Amino acid sequence: MGRFWLQAQRNLQGENWDAAAVMARSALQATLRDRQATGANLKQEIHDLAARGLLPPIMRDWSDNVRELGNDAAHPTADRPPTSPQDARDVVEFLTFLLECLYDLPDRIGKYQQRRTSESS
Repeated sequence: MGRFWLQAQRNLQGENWDAAAVMARSALQATLRDRQATGANLKQEIHDLAARGLLPPIMRDWSDNVRELGNDAAHPTADRPPTSPQDARDVVEFLTFLLECLYDLPDRIGKYQQRRTSESS
């Protein structure tokens, strides 16, 4: 998932808005699969993790937005406008929050709990 997140960041810097959205979507899917999400597609994977309580409702909704924006960028039509710079920035920023929520926060809480247990022994 890290390479997709990094590519999303780099595409923001290069002002490649559609590419940033597609890479954010790819990073989202890689992240969910790393957390053992199941389903036939990304939408089902999002809702699987939400149903198991690993994605709070607001994160589930945001994940659906990332999925939709990435899909629009990956499958363009003549009548659909390109990804806006602000939308690209928002979904990449969201992705950063999601990674913190799924990886960094549980690790930090675990370390805190270990420290507290060690101190009270």
